[in-house]
Amino acid sequence: MAAVCARRLLFTNTRSLPLVYRRFSNIEKESPQTTVKFVTDNDEGGKEIPPYVTKYSTQGFRVKNVKVFGSVAIIPDNFFHWKVQRPEEISPESLSLFTLTDPPTEIVVVGTGEKIVRLSPKVYKYMKENRILLEVQDTKNAAATFNFMLEEGRLVGAALIPPLTIKD
Repeated sequence: MAAVCARRLLFTNTRSLPLVYRRFSNIEKESPQTTVKFVTDNDEGGKEIPPYVTKYSTQGFRVKNVKVFGSVAIIPDNFFHWKVQRPEEISPESLSLFTLTDPPTEIVVVGTGEKIVRLSPKVYKYMKENRILLEVQDTKNAAATFNFMLEEGRLVGAALIPPLTIKD
């Protein structure tokens, strides 16, 4: 079968090729244009667009119009996939990213899914030692609080776990 197909390709009437070329010849005369949009794009005024959470679902989040599957850690100028999948997994090590930012993060809003879950006392102690306030909420309210504080110009971070279910 492959030999028959190869023979057809080799012995095809080549007189039709110039017609195909003429039909698409305008494409080659136009200058090629490619648009690349980076996550760190600026708006029309040249100001960098903050990483607002615009959507969330049971699968993840949309930050700066980029889908992030699973949990997400957000700082004022960037965002990262966060390996934590359940509130019980939140530890001082999982929140250490927020202690490394410059300028330092003032407050971290933690979204624990569809309901508020109390974190380990070790987590609160670690954040207090690093002079970072910790606000724990359900993910829906945590995303809204993060966006509001970011809009105010606060040095806020977010650690969000997607909810297992979404209620209207």
